[in-house]
Amino acid sequence: MGVLHWIQSVLVFTIVVETTKPNPACATQMRSIKLATMMERNSEELLRTYVSRQGFFQNSCTGQVEGIPEALIAGDKPEERLLSMYTTLRVLHRLFITVREQQKDLLESDDPLRNMLLDAQTRVTHLTGNLKIILTNVFPGVAIPPEHIPVPQPKISYFKKKLYGCRVLTKYNEFLSKVVQELTDIRKYVCTAVEIKLTAKINLRLRFHAFR
Repeated sequence: MGVLHWIQSVLVFTIVVETTKPNPACATQMRSIKLATMMERNSEELLRTYVSRQGFFQNSCTGQVEGIPEALIAGDKPEERLLSMYTTLRVLHRLFITVREQQKDLLESDDPLRNMLLDAQTRVTHLTGNLKIILTNVFPGVAIPPEHIPVPQPKISYFKKKLYGCRVLTKYNEFLSKVVQELTDIRKYVCTAVEIKLTAKINLRLRFHAFR
């Protein structure tokens, strides 16, 4: 009887520890909201700086260009919408690589805009990684598509390079505003889903020990 009581005490202690320790997926979700909010704010400054440096008016950066995704988040279920954000961010990451490469022909090596573009690309990488963590932990059944091999870009004029970058940054800014709202909307779902899985795990362990 003493041994059984000791086992139950240890089990209860383990459950308390598991239910009180930080939830990795939920914590990642919260960090992602903060990161996306900062990215949205910085994207506005980045776009204004780009437009000013390249001699454009901001309304000249509208319009669709092949290869630049629309600022949309597809899907009905949370996991579908997370995957949509993840996929678009991966595309934007590749586009930033292209824009930064094109800017080598347009800007001096010490131009602050080049560092701003690099910072934005780095944050896209971090946010993409966060979404992958959430998807794999909360929705392990979701198939994450493999990385695409970048396709070499054809040579274009200086003006088209300027316009391309301007439109990429415009879509980037529009998309981030939707990402911030979307991550905020599904925050409760992600955190609750993980808590439900943890509760089921604890209940299973309790039943296992009850029958021993």
